[in-house]
Amino acid sequence: MAGGGVTSATDRHGNTQFTPDEVRAGSEVARCYGSLVTALSRVVDNVVADIGHGNLLDEGTARYIVERGVWLTPKLVTYDTMASNNHADFLPPDNQPKN
Repeated sequence: MAGGGVTSATDRHGNTQFTPDEVRAGSEVARCYGSLVTALSRVVDNVVADIGHGNLLDEGTARYIVERGVWLTPKLVTYDTMASNNHADFLPPDNQPKN
């Protein structure tokens, strides 16, 4: 994962959490273990195999990931579930805008 995601208390959209070299190194180690790396679109250039969620995906990025052979796993049920009244208090107020 390239970042802490919606539940991370310390990052906002657009924060850089790993440098390109760190992402490439993590991707290489994962492949050595026969595993895949999933990440958000900003790390497509750094040898990830799958973008998790993709909720901020625009058409240009979608075309780019197709050209690079990267998979997209939307996980849309996550957003529906987190937005429901049943889970209204799951995220602290500072994290709710990231969902």
